[in-house]
This record gives sequence, C-alpha cells and structure tokens, in this order.
Amino acid sequence: MVDNRRTTTARAASGPGLEWKGAITMSSEGKTVIPRRDFLKTTAGLSAAAVAGSFLGGSFGAAQGTDKLRVGLIGCGSRGNGAAHNALDAGGDGIEVYALGDLFEDRVNGAMNGLKGRGAQFNVTPERCFSGFDAYKKVIETGVNYVILGTPPGFRPFQFKAAIEAGAHVFMEKPVAVCPAGVRMMLAAGELATERKLGVVAGTQRRHQRGYVETIKRLHDGAIGKVLSMQVYWNQGGLWSHNHDDHPEW
Repeated sequence: MVDNRRTTTARAASGPGLEWKGAITMSSEGKTVIPRRDFLKTTAGLSAAAVAGSFLGGSFGAAQGTDKLRVGLIGCGSRGNGAAHNALDAGGDGIEVYALGDLFEDRVNGAMNGLKGRGAQFNVTPERCFSGFDAYKKVIETGVNYVILGTPPGFRPFQFKAAIEAGAHVFMEKPVAVCPAGVRMMLAAGELATERKLGVVAGTQRRHQRGYVETIKRLHDGAIGKVLSMQVYWNQGGLWSHNHDDHPEW
C-alpha cells in the first residue's frame, strides 16, 4: 500500500535487486505503509537505470564485412522516421542507416533531410534511395541486415516475408496485417525467422521497454509486497491529423 502519510518509524528494507532506504511502517489495519515520496524517489531511479542501454545490444549482429549494422528504412513517413531515430539512438556507433524506400519520392527526400544530421550514423547515397511499389525490394537488395517496416499494414506481410527470406532482422510497426491471408503469410514468415534465428520485434513498445519489463519483474518478485490493486494512467498529447488542403487533387 502506498500512502501519502508521514511516518515516525524508519527502517531499511530490501526486495530482490532493490535497495529500499525510505521509511516503512505498519498501519493500524496491519498494512505496510510506504510514504509516496520515498516510493516515487526510489522507483524513478529504477526506471531511469533500467531504460538506459541499447535495444540492439546483443540481439543483432553487424553486417558481414563491416563493423556496423546496416539499416534499411521502408516507409519514410513520421512513424518510420521515428523508428529509425530510435534505432540510431540505441545502437550508437555500431549502426547506420544505409538505404531508404517509400511509395512516394517526397517522403524519401524528407527522410534524407531528417536523418542527415545523424553524422556517421547516416550512410545513404542517392543510389540507395528508392520510391514506388517495389521500393521495399530494392532496399532489401542493397544488403541491409536490419529492416524497419513503417509502411501501412496492408503491405506489411509481403515486405516482412521478403526481408526474412533475404536474411534480415526486422522491426515492424503494428498492426502486422489486415486480413486472414496476410496473417497466414506473417505466421509462415515468422516460423522461417525462427528457423534462421533472425530477430523480429513488433512495435508493441511497452512489452520491450526495459523500464516496464524490469518494474513488472520486481513486482512479481515481491519488491513492494502483495499487490492488491493498481491504477494505470496514460497521458499524451492530441492525436495527429493530416491537412491535405495543399494537395486538393488527393
């Protein structure tokens, strides 16, 4: 039980991997009481430490013949661009964006401009920029070994299958398919990825974010005792919208 009340008795407590240095008392009902300020101070430090580090560390090997992981971005809209920056933030010096592809050329150009500021992490030449319905194939054929799929989900099964057959690791956004045929294609490609020991991650980010994973583990290990109830909140800004007034022909 987490409580706002001040406590008069302080003692050290510890859980699995958690050093608790705040105050803990027993309420008149026999419940353990932890002051909210101490709880937030300790768990905030836990989250900051757990979320630090590389998403790619130990999961994906560098491309053959180079010491860097080569990323192919397929789908250069806002989500694809965001995922590319996330990968570069996580990979440090061991990763570079190597090829770009999108249905629309202006999206590719936008990604080029947005990623140029990454310095040595950006290694895209005009020859490795592709547009059109077959752009995803051309990106994969450049020899990238890590593919980011940020395209609309209707295209995802075909692109995922092509990436796995080429031996590339994949990060793809959700949802992964929009019809039964697409789902079956995804499942078959997923089995092939398992056989080839390829890394596949979907954009259900909270299931992979280290702060969340570590916090749940510690709750299961009893770090704060028996959990009787929880409240979960999600805060964010407004949902995005696209203004097409400048393209009336659309």
